Amino acid sequence: MRIIYSCIALCLTAFNALAVTIESASGQLVSLISDKSITELQVSGTINAVDFKFIADELTSLQSLDISNATITAYSSSSTLFANARSFDDNTIPVGCFASSTLQSVKLPASLSVIGEGAFLSCNNITSITLPESLDSIAPYAFSACEHLAAVVIPASVKVVGEGAFSHCTALSSVTVTDGSTDLKIADKAFYGCTALASANIANRTVSIGNYAFCDCTGENFTIVTGSNSRLSSIGENAFQNSALKAFDFAKYPKLVNIPQYAFANTKLQSISVPDNITFIGEGAFFGNGDLTNIDLASNSASISKLLFAGCNPVDATGMTDQTTEVGEYAYYGCNQINKLIIPENVTYIGKYAFGNMSQLAKVTSVNTTAPSLGEAVFSGINTPDVLLTTKIAATGYREGEQWKDFNFTLNGDASNNGDININDITSIISHIKGSTPKSFLLEAADANVDNDVDQADVTDVLNIIINSSTTE
Repeated sequence: MRIIYSCIALCLTAFNALAVTIESASGQLVSLISDKSITELQVSGTINAVDFKFIADELTSLQSLDISNATITAYSSSSTLFANARSFDDNTIPVGCFASSTLQSVKLPASLSVIGEGAFLSCNNITSITLPESLDSIAPYAFSACEHLAAVVIPASVKVVGEGAFSHCTALSSVTVTDGSTDLKIADKAFYGCTALASANIANRTVSIGNYAFCDCTGENFTIVTGSNSRLSSIGENAFQNSALKAFDFAKYPKLVNIPQYAFANTKLQSISVPDNITFIGEGAFFGNGDLTNIDLASNSASISKLLFAGCNPVDATGMTDQTTEVGEYAYYGCNQINKLIIPENVTYIGKYAFGNMSQLAKVTSVNTTAPSLGEAVFSGINTPDVLLTTKIAATGYREGEQWKDFNFTLNGDASNNGDININDITSIISHIKGSTPKSFLLEAADANVDNDVDQADVTDVLNIIINSSTTE
């Protein structure tokens, strides 16, 4: 092949820097560039791994590389060139080729398919990079620890953002996925430790987010942006752990079925509303969300997973519903803003330390007529004799049950708080409804149907309790 080349040396004021433009053929750069102190290089024609090796090892002052009009050809060698690799594919930036280089700007080939593993690892002078629309995948750690990279636009052609691809890019504030028909997978730790990240627009085409993908993204007002009909079907474990994420609209992800363990642990989430398409919520999924005030698990509340809300601070909502049958270990441990706790009637088991260290807890209502079985130290750190426990008149297993028996007891319907349910309780409830609350009135007991409201329905319930009690005597 005929080699056509031209070298243009430009003297830059005060710095004596050189800019060179080359048209080359694969493997020929070493013979075309004699001055290795150049700071700018523009290459057209064809290049291969040998040329990348020359640039990386010999042009140590290079700051600007433009290979947008070049085509990368395959190369195989009997000896290793980069990271023990001997074979290099077409249209691929070789593995680790520019790691820790002095490059400040790079223009990539228009025909590029793959950016190799660690290709630009720790290129701390790069502030921006334009990814071509031909790009198919970004290999693991391709841009990891590029500490001055500020923004990334991922073209619609990209199918995979590899493990740790942009991890520890501490200046990265914006990530934008261009939408399209091609599914995108964001691999494990892809944006791990991007502490300045404020916006990640993952578009509708993102189908999976890997383990720890956005972990430690602590930038103020960090948000995940998508359309209303996302194709996202998988979120990995710890995906958003320790991030500054304040909101996540699960309703936008109709294909999402699982929330894995610790996926949203220690975030800034303020409200959780989980739709019916999600059928599993893993251990500690919302652990440590100190700003959480509202919880709605809809039909996903049958089993409250281990450590699910431990360290959270909801005031009223717990996520337990009439469908809840089991509360896992440490599920609400340290939820120290909850004053009143309602345990639904279908709960049959509560795991160890589930309600431990709920320091503000003053009132518990257990609706089940049979005391739920308890694991070890369910109410650890709570002075239970000072906590009022309300149960139904026919309830069993509470007054004599271990841990349960330590509470201060009263009965659903005993509005006058005298240990008995009779017509006086009906009178007390009616007086309260009319605005003349008696001094001995106990609101928790007056709420006989446990709906957090005292009204005519409670009068009817108390009347039924009295009638049924008289019938069974």
